[in-house]
Amino acid sequence: MRTLVTPGSSTGLALLLARALVAQGRVDEGIAVLQERVDANEQHSRDWLIQLLVEQGRADQAVTVLEGMRFSYQSISTADLSVARLLDEQGRPEDAIRVLRSTRSAPERLAALLAAQERVDEAVRVLDRAVEDTDTRYPAAIERLTRAKADLLAEHDHDRQDQNRN
Repeated sequence: MRTLVTPGSSTGLALLLARALVAQGRVDEGIAVLQERVDANEQHSRDWLIQLLVEQGRADQAVTVLEGMRFSYQSISTADLSVARLLDEQGRPEDAIRVLRSTRSAPERLAALLAAQERVDEAVRVLDRAVEDTDTRYPAAIERLTRAKADLLAEHDHDRQDQNRN
């Protein structure tokens, strides 16, 4: 299969090879296969490499690839969310917040992370800015963000009331 995966061949074949190598315990080789495709700036290769790195728990490497994405490759992907989720799971919420702030693609998740760090006012500002930045032709998105803000305020107001009772 490795002979089929040459420069110019399908990036999908590279993904299959990388996954096969990982399944055999040859993780670094699998990552290297996709890294070659990233270096060649092939479509979807960065997303797939980031996903593989996230699956392997390699947050720092995933962040490095994600940061490179912003400058040379535009994609509609969930790579930033995957990396932020991994960082948060690894007990690195500030790093997760930094990733989501830099992409501005997941205001609800960013607000939730901020609120979990007791930064509710900052979380509200993130959601307000997202509502302002959302095109009015997308009322469902505006409604979703507005609902997220209301839920966040209700939850944290409830938390504050519980603290005041104690």
